[in-house]
Amino acid sequence: PVTFAPVTQPPVPSPTSPPVPSGPTSLVENGSFEGPSVSSSWSNYGNGYTVVTDQVQSGSQAVRVTDGAAKQKVTLNAAAGSTIKVSGYSKSSGASTGLWNDYSVYTDVVYANGGGYLWGQCARFAGGSATEDTWTYSEWTFVAEKEVAYLTLYTMYRNDGGTAWFDDVSVTVTPP
Repeated sequence: PVTFAPVTQPPVPSPTSPPVPSGPTSLVENGSFEGPSVSSSWSNYGNGYTVVTDQVQSGSQAVRVTDGAAKQKVTLNAAAGSTIKVSGYSKSSGASTGLWNDYSVYTDVVYANGGGYLWGQCARFAGGSATEDTWTYSEWTFVAEKEVAYLTLYTMYRNDGGTAWFDDVSVTVTPP
């Protein structure tokens, strides 16, 4: 007589399996502006920022900016050739179009070992009807030409008469 080996089915993943990582972790401290200690992570630039609870992309808090920014030094220690992504969400009221870097998640890069600077690496927002009362995502990706020590990050809205809100700001680094 012929005998057959039993067929083994692959195991079914359990619902408690760990999630698959979605990519690099943000290096921004409290990029979602949550909790009572936002000012321990963020400082004022220009007219600064105000923490708000009535206009949020996610969570329970965001920042409102009128002619200034929330500012943070973000230590990277990123190798030359690393891909750096700056991103965030914003919405506005009364913002003009064509503000370029004046309405953006703005960064100034400082290279390591006295290697100089790279100014104005920005995830820009269009302003006007594109962001009027609508949360909009923007990102900017660039490759570091030299080793990066840190960058200064701003939720920038300036030189215009309206108001902008920012939330879920992020900086990620992917090594070469």
